[in-house]
Amino acid sequence: MDIFNEINLNKQFNDGTMHNSISFECHPNTFKQLFDILEQLVTTMVQKKNATLNHSLTACIRLFKTHLQFLCTTKSKISKELLANIDDELMSTTQDSFNIDLTIFATLACDDENKNSESITICREASKALIYILTLKSTSIVEKLSFIHEYIINNKYHVLIEQLFIELNKTDTILNWIEILCDHKSEKREAFTILYSFIDICFGQTHDINEEHKQRTKQVLESFQQFFLIRLVPKSILKRFESNKKDNNEIDELEISVDTASASVFAQYISYIFKNFINKTETISSEFINEIFVGLCLMTQTKLFSFDTVQPIFISILPLLAEYLLQYSSSEHNNMYFLYWLIGKMSFIMIIGSRQNSLEMKHFNQLKLFLFIGGCEKTAIENNTYLSNLYESNLAAYSNYQQSYPNQSSSSDHDFLMSIYDNIDQGKKLISKIKIYVNNRQYTLESIEQYTRGACAALFAVYIKHYDRINIAKLELSRTDDKRPHSKFISLYEYATHVETLFVTTKAQGGDCDELYKQIKIKTLFLLSTVKKVI
Repeated sequence: MDIFNEINLNKQFNDGTMHNSISFECHPNTFKQLFDILEQLVTTMVQKKNATLNHSLTACIRLFKTHLQFLCTTKSKISKELLANIDDELMSTTQDSFNIDLTIFATLACDDENKNSESITICREASKALIYILTLKSTSIVEKLSFIHEYIINNKYHVLIEQLFIELNKTDTILNWIEILCDHKSEKREAFTILYSFIDICFGQTHDINEEHKQRTKQVLESFQQFFLIRLVPKSILKRFESNKKDNNEIDELEISVDTASASVFAQYISYIFKNFINKTETISSEFINEIFVGLCLMTQTKLFSFDTVQPIFISILPLLAEYLLQYSSSEHNNMYFLYWLIGKMSFIMIIGSRQNSLEMKHFNQLKLFLFIGGCEKTAIENNTYLSNLYESNLAAYSNYQQSYPNQSSSSDHDFLMSIYDNIDQGKKLISKIKIYVNNRQYTLESIEQYTRGACAALFAVYIKHYDRINIAKLELSRTDDKRPHSKFISLYEYATHVETLFVTTKAQGGDCDELYKQIKIKTLFLLSTVKKVI
């Protein structure tokens, strides 16, 4: 196959850059032929060993590894559409032998007992080939991670483990790992287990791992943190920085929030470190802890990270940082004063909340009205997934927060108000009783009577709630019809009937009464279900 020329030949010919072309050919039987030679050499070396066979084996492994490297590069860089014609033909001849290849190369990669340079070279080249085969053969990144994790934990084959750490610290491996943690629920648990195991290695929980491998693990985790931080930055922000570097043009677009799953995963990662090793921080590399602190410090920059992204992370981390600070406040750690600042800055961001979006800025004056001072209803909080999780967070547990229910009858009150809103059951009975004592002399057209009746009932329910007349309304239902309701209660209904004038005017002017009715019902429902009455 001549992939490079096939894609770029015409363009390079027209541009006059043909001399820069690089291409190669790979016959479908190349892998089979190379493997047969390799298998014969391995079999022969079992019976007798000499320098010539060692040199031939080294050359064959390098050649096989190079072909695998090109194949892996091809599969990762070229789109699936371009590979559609060549992939089946090439892979069909190699897939069957991959199981055998994996076994043979695993044997060669693990044969590092001899310390001479040529044996080490064979182990190193076989390890690289083994990783390429693993990349081609694995059906998911978790399968590849499990293989790498198993050999690192066993800690027996130094040369192979060295190459596995190199592969583990590659950008593609880490990004795919993060992707699995954030998006793939079926493999998420296993990916987390592997991540936690590497954290345990870094923090000395696994005693069989030597110091060199702990440092390699720390480098992987540092890369993991760095790439994760970049993932948490909204794409629109990254585009803006790229644009500023090139032409200083501003990008006018709405900020794209990061999905909450990514923020949750990063919070779990940092929380695991502090929860399990908060009492063992003296054994932790200060550089590694400082990098975590720097990452949290970076998250306090609201120009880079949105509040919705950092909120779940800060909620999980703040109690753990406070615990860390309390334990080491009397010590002379260099980062104590920085930690004081960091906790204060994170708390400040949690207090002020997110920046106002365009919709909030547009309706700024309305949101400042006295009506909205009471906050939101309990039902709105219960239906909010984030607020529900907040009550079970580390922050709630650390502060011994207990969710209070000051008004246990709020649910029945809401149902009662909704019966008035819909003019059914108890609400219909109440309105019928009030109408007897209301002097409404205005004549209503039959064509708009249904609209006025529904809108009046909806407004009446809102007035009862926000004027705090729910108990009086329930009391009126228990009284007989011959007893006149309270005058102020009657005045609420009379005030609600003024909406009839609005419908009459709209009808006379040729307006859309149906649209007006829908708007009234939507807004009154919002005031009933979401906006809490001012106490």
